Amino acid sequence: MPLLFFCSCSAWRKPLTMTLTEYKGLEVRTDGFYYSKKFWNFFLYRNGVVLGEDAYFDSLNSILFFWGKNGNNRKWLNNSAPGWGVFSVENTHITIEQWVGGDAGQKYPTSIIQGRILNDTTLLLEGEPFGRDTFFFHYTPIKPDSTNRFIK
Repeated sequence: MPLLFFCSCSAWRKPLTMTLTEYKGLEVRTDGFYYSKKFWNFFLYRNGVVLGEDAYFDSLNSILFFWGKNGNNRKWLNNSAPGWGVFSVENTHITIEQWVGGDAGQKYPTSIIQGRILNDTTLLLEGEPFGRDTFFFHYTPIKPDSTNRFIK
């Protein structure tokens, strides 16, 4: 007798608690990315989306190399929820919520990162996975498209 087996290969993602809101301000920049001296990094987009890589880089050049190689890889970007999220700005306060790396069962929790905007090129942020750190802006004319299957 043949055996029928069904498998669901979709990953579970905790729903974001923040809503996607277009960013119309001038408090932060969206024409590049922010990075820390520990080389965590993320892009902010005018449509309210954030994309970061939850990996540790050893230099600014390694960040540039990574995004130069992977930034336009739509298949890779659309198959990985960690790093995608949304952000909001209110006066000198920024809040980011994004999915973080999942476990072996592909469960992706979210992380809330909050902080102060010191100026448009410097952010003081606190949250997982980096703790408390200062992020600096780096202009780049090329950045990944913010279109993704996780945030609508």
